Amino acid sequence: MTGRKFGKLIGVLEVGNSYCKFLIYALKNSEILTCHELKINKIDGNDEDEYDPIELWNTVQEVIHIVVGNLHILEINCNDIIGISITNQRETTLLWNKEGQVLNILSWCDERLVSLKDSILARTRNKKNYLRSVCGLPFDICFSGLKIQWLIENNKAVQDSITNKECYFGNLDSWIVWNLTGGQSHCTDVTNASRTLLMDLETLQWNKRLCNFFNIPMSILPKIRSNSEIYGYVKMNGSRVLEGIPIASVMGDKNSALLGQLCLKPGQIECHFENDCSIMFNTGQEIIHSENDLLTTIGFQLGPNEKPFYALEGYIGNACSTVDWLKNSILPESNNNFDDNISPVSSFIAMRNGNCFKKFREEEIIFVPALKGLCAPNFLYQAKGFISGLTINTTSHQLFVAAKESICFQTKTILESIRRDCKTWPSISKIVVGGEFTENVDFLQLLADLCSITVERPQISPPVSLGSMLSAALTLKCITLEDFKKTYIPPVDIYNSTINSDISDQRYVKWLSIFRSNLYVNGQNPREQVHKIIEAKTAHQYILDSLPGCLYLFSSYVIYVLSQLAPKS
Repeated sequence: MTGRKFGKLIGVLEVGNSYCKFLIYALKNSEILTCHELKINKIDGNDEDEYDPIELWNTVQEVIHIVVGNLHILEINCNDIIGISITNQRETTLLWNKEGQVLNILSWCDERLVSLKDSILARTRNKKNYLRSVCGLPFDICFSGLKIQWLIENNKAVQDSITNKECYFGNLDSWIVWNLTGGQSHCTDVTNASRTLLMDLETLQWNKRLCNFFNIPMSILPKIRSNSEIYGYVKMNGSRVLEGIPIASVMGDKNSALLGQLCLKPGQIECHFENDCSIMFNTGQEIIHSENDLLTTIGFQLGPNEKPFYALEGYIGNACSTVDWLKNSILPESNNNFDDNISPVSSFIAMRNGNCFKKFREEEIIFVPALKGLCAPNFLYQAKGFISGLTINTTSHQLFVAAKESICFQTKTILESIRRDCKTWPSISKIVVGGEFTENVDFLQLLADLCSITVERPQISPPVSLGSMLSAALTLKCITLEDFKKTYIPPVDIYNSTINSDISDQRYVKWLSIFRSNLYVNGQNPREQVHKIIEAKTAHQYILDSLPGCLYLFSSYVIYVLSQLAPKS
């Protein structure tokens, strides 16, 4: 077996609730040499979003063994692997003890925590941002702090292990590091820690006041590290695969995408479209506490002595998975005959004249895909989705277009929130996109049109794993960030808006108004439930844009005529 056939290699382990994959990168050209992915299923018969952590760990080991086997088949020496990195879905929480006894994994939006959240809001007189000035986050069930408190209050075994000082907390990253190092390393990174409600954004350390607020003992918390440093060395119990290889980076998946897209400068935005959607705005060393219900978080910290980069983030749950849901559940027979590449914008422009335009408007569909509630900036997990405007003439194509439009409009809502939080910053003129759903070029054009913004899609390997690989390479001093930027500049696909912004604003205002008036939350009036629905315009602009153009012009003309007829003073 030859050595250094492809030069130095770095392995990337990407872990979520429902999947796990392991990739091998050739460092010299960032080429993926081999990859394997396996699915992780939710616990059978459980209505809640719980997953078996033992199954997850077994899946991690399996994908690693399969990929190492692939290297042997390709006649690549495994000794060429100089380090591995881990990137994971944030906020997913579990507790375990020294003997390896572990509770089920709680996913990022377990609705059993709603009552706990309500009791906390009652304690703070409904001030959901009570702790935001320290941790950057509002009270919400998706963050780890509430999950830890709920587990402590509802599980006797957890209480006993805490009493015996044998309890460990971690998000997915900590659980994987613990197992990969044979129980020698109990650590987390700053991006995962910043999603717990327990870390001080300024000091990057656990905050005693925050921990006391949730009645969480600090002894169960992992040590916080930067994204680019050694977390330990691989020593899997019962296996010598990758033994002694350093774990050189840990980072949340959406943060890793921000790095992988080289959004390294303040003011850059990365939009990651997978089953869900994360929109992250790099704010450099400035901590901006959102007044529009966005999340203030750590973007990345590339070394223990490096300054952290902060970010504002909006999050759309079940965004792009809505399209798959339509194909598989609502319109299963349309899979073979639905042309997903028909451009809705082209159709829109083609119907602008006469009866065609009128017919299109009459049959216009509004889709709000709150299939599992709404995330930042609304935080309404009990919300229900809906489709408005269905008629006997509605086609499957219109439903798919409406689903894609809803993703664009939710993206626009978050972009407008960023603009309001960053009034003194340069205006947002472009976004960088990545993720599996961005392979749909018509969606990217629709995104550019409806958001009135330039969309850039770098032609790179998956940005999540690429960013994780880059972070590990920086730890191992195999490459500098400047060298990487100089040598790895991929070609970029650019999509510019092709319609007038007035048209896109009109479509957005209509979507937003129907969203406000029809959102269903536990059968109650949404105006009583929703504290704040983000709007792209002021109330005055909203009224003006809702008026038909002819009425507005006519009224303006009447006012002008009356002013001319009025007696002069």
